[in-house]
Amino acid sequence: MPDRDDVEAVARRLRQRVLERAAGGDIEELCATITAEGIWPDIRYDATDAAEWEPREHLRRASVLAREYPSHARQAVYAWLSRDPQSANWWHNQLGTPIALGNALVLIGSYLSDEQRMLGGQRLERAVWDGMTAQNLIWAAQAHIRRGVLLDDADILADAFRRVQATVHISLGEGIQPDYSFHQHGPLLYFAGYGHDFALDTTELAYLGRDTIFRFTPEQLDILTGYLLDGSRWAVHGQCSYDFTAAGRVIARPSTQDDARLLADAAQNLVAAGAPRAEELQAFAARLDGMGVGHSGNRHFWRSDYQSHHRPTWSASVKMCSTRTGPTETGNGEALRSWYLGEGINPVWLSGLEYRDIYPVWDWRRLPGLTAEQSSGDLPVLNWQSTPDGAIARGGRDFVGGVSDGRYGLAAMRLAKDAITDGYKAWFFFDDEFVCLGTGIDAPGATAPVHTTLNQSLAAGGVWTHADAAGGVTTGPGIVHDPRWAHHGRIGYVFPTATGPVLLEQQRRTGSWHDINTSIAADVIEREVATIGIDHGPAPRQAGYAYIVLPAADLTRTAEYCDHSPISVIANTPTVQAVRHDVLGVAQLAFNRPGRLEVATQLTVRVDAPVLLQLVEHVDGMVVSAASPTGGAVTVDVGSRVLLQLPEGADAGRTVQVRLPR
Repeated sequence: MPDRDDVEAVARRLRQRVLERAAGGDIEELCATITAEGIWPDIRYDATDAAEWEPREHLRRASVLAREYPSHARQAVYAWLSRDPQSANWWHNQLGTPIALGNALVLIGSYLSDEQRMLGGQRLERAVWDGMTAQNLIWAAQAHIRRGVLLDDADILADAFRRVQATVHISLGEGIQPDYSFHQHGPLLYFAGYGHDFALDTTELAYLGRDTIFRFTPEQLDILTGYLLDGSRWAVHGQCSYDFTAAGRVIARPSTQDDARLLADAAQNLVAAGAPRAEELQAFAARLDGMGVGHSGNRHFWRSDYQSHHRPTWSASVKMCSTRTGPTETGNGEALRSWYLGEGINPVWLSGLEYRDIYPVWDWRRLPGLTAEQSSGDLPVLNWQSTPDGAIARGGRDFVGGVSDGRYGLAAMRLAKDAITDGYKAWFFFDDEFVCLGTGIDAPGATAPVHTTLNQSLAAGGVWTHADAAGGVTTGPGIVHDPRWAHHGRIGYVFPTATGPVLLEQQRRTGSWHDINTSIAADVIEREVATIGIDHGPAPRQAGYAYIVLPAADLTRTAEYCDHSPISVIANTPTVQAVRHDVLGVAQLAFNRPGRLEVATQLTVRVDAPVLLQLVEHVDGMVVSAASPTGGAVTVDVGSRVLLQLPEGADAGRTVQVRLPR
């Protein structure tokens, strides 16, 4: 049973953390503007907004006042308890408000009457446990831990900590997945939003409970460390920008764009709690605080159809969806134009600011990496994860996945969405570049042109520069037929084969956050946006493309790379898409069906089932990495025959490796 020292340690640490978060704000102004009734006239207490609920600002102010003026804070808390504002969104009533109210209550507990303390405790009990999973359960626990501190009740604390610790496990439902991605609301990737709060809240509770009977076990600390370093860290780009493809509805909230910076607190919480891999955690925290460099590597999250590739000066990702995963969600009036978010989206970052505040002005049919018909009119709107006709939103194909050896990786996706009835896309990631291939793209019913968008980001460093098929260099936007390369900002795009019309655009675009989030004001914003895309024309049959992206490349390097590329595009057909990096000796092959391919002189690859392969040549042999999103046995013949039993079930899509002697 907890003793008094355990309860007091948690209470002391919790009050300190709440006080730290209450820092900031003009306390004198809050004191001057609070009325005799304990309210602020500028807050609409009858507002019921579903997403950004205005009355919660009252509780934030109450916590700020509690730092120096607890009597004023008590007045504000009592006014809240008397008025009892309610939101149209259950989350605020059952989770968000009890946590915020609990923060204020634990700071002024000694100034409350017994009656006020008991009433406050009753309000915190609105955080019910029934039906709560993953992060929703953690939020409920946060409220009950505050209730336990307020009422000085060890049993309440023990129960809340026990429930939290029970969620820190590898799950096939909601929560941390076997590949350390995070799911909420079904098989939906949520590193930001729910997954972000899970990282912050669970690690803080590990900190609060350290060296007490409420402490987390070594196994739980190991899982949280894995989630942070082998999961969340891979969705942070630049210094501290979350990947918008791993954010769900959070993409429509401008207030969350710096959230990833707070993961430094999660890392430090784990170090303080005695978690393993302390040096890695410290390095991650330093990077988020602007005092370190990014990590290098490639990681494929087979449970979430997501691959992330990092180098010290750049990073990129691919978010796909299959019959097993959802693309994204829309709800509470948020993320209203996210219909294609998840359909092979391929952003690239250098500073991490490439897409900041771009979402209100985006052309949502031209997301980075997307192949889609450029029709007019409003996009369909998901109802959470249901399509307008009531079906559960999932990808259209099952053979969607990736292979990774931790350093390099390949992602591949078969298409089936709206006008696109079929098609194959693949991405090949190396040290200084990545390659994008598409083939077999069919959209027989598309009356508007079908485009593949290479990128749509904030304009950076001037307008487009490009070289035409004859090598002539031109500056400015426009339509270029079969260009050799194009360049904008610090990213080069090289076209190893004839591509057809390439659209280079740079324009001032306007929009409003209200267009994608109804709880935000309709103030118009403007952004200069640069877009590059390939026009496949209307109703394409067997369309394709090939291009190489050179991040962190200036104009000279892009032009020189075009004449001295180490990349060989070996195949780009519906049977197999394959690339070899001749300098690295790395070949990556996406076999969409059984087949044979000559990769290099004296190296022919044969497979008897669909499989994703990476071959890394060494002087004494070859390392073969293989994965299949559908699992099962495959025979791979690279001169030596090997039968690979690829993982199935929850691990279907996980990479296996075998080393073959020369």
